[in-house]
Amino acid sequence: MTLSQKPKLMITVDVEAFPKRAADRHLDKLIWGRFTEGEGGILAMMRIAEKHGARLTMFTDLAEVGLYGDAMIEVAQEIDRRGHDLELHCHPEFMPGQVWDEVGIRQLRLLNDASPEQAEATVKYLLAAYAQASTKSPVAFRGGSYRFNSALLRALAKAGVMIDSSYNPSKPKQSRVHELRAAFNWSNGVLELPISCLPDYNGAPDLTDFNFNVGRLSTAEKMLDFLTKFHAAYPGEIAVLVMHSWSFSKPSGSDVVHYDLWREDEVVRFSRFLELVAGYADVVTTRDVAATEMGSLATYDLSEVD
Repeated sequence: MTLSQKPKLMITVDVEAFPKRAADRHLDKLIWGRFTEGEGGILAMMRIAEKHGARLTMFTDLAEVGLYGDAMIEVAQEIDRRGHDLELHCHPEFMPGQVWDEVGIRQLRLLNDASPEQAEATVKYLLAAYAQASTKSPVAFRGGSYRFNSALLRALAKAGVMIDSSYNPSKPKQSRVHELRAAFNWSNGVLELPISCLPDYNGAPDLTDFNFNVGRLSTAEKMLDFLTKFHAAYPGEIAVLVMHSWSFSKPSGSDVVHYDLWREDEVVRFSRFLELVAGYADVVTTRDVAATEMGSLATYDLSEVD
């Protein structure tokens, strides 16, 4: 498969429902986006993307099957049924304790601390959950809070998951490497698609990552401006946008944790952004990339993230 010569954009959504982010109805509020006032969450995201002929890459936290059981599998099934790109996401603290008891190892809390045994147990659990939702096999992974390490990258490659999109140099606490990089290969063959970042964006003193919920990108026009500046700085690169399943909601009252309120303006912003993108870039998924010859890329040794 070959991609067109137009600039490329990958719209990624971390699909997750942390218990601390809602007082109740966690899946409805944080993933499905079912509010009395209107529709948000992945239902609105998929509907808007479909209207514009785009597919989303949806990194779904299947560790949360440990919290929500079959209800989380149903989330993954709906993503897959509608033709979006169902891929793996993981906050391992939500995996059930019996997973670790059965293999006799300590429970993993942070992916960048994973031992080889913990990494393999984590990937095995995710793949088993994925198999309940789709007849396909996953091709890509994103670590919770952008965390990853060499043991995890090795376990992913062993399982045939050859794309990672956890590298975010604007979040230096999440890995041991913080420099700006274009897409690259790890030394075990895993392709890394970094979260798109720009230095000094509109005078900002630090790196700005391409995140739907970053205040510097508060309008569709600002998002397009970031996108075009990224492609000017990195010609031919795939721009990776990060969203979350709760991106169309906001905290209620003075509560900075519970995302209980629907934000129609954010739904409108996403729709407007896709309207602007339609004449500029092609929206691609990790499956498109997996089927594409990426050409010559830099290679970095896994020892960087040991």
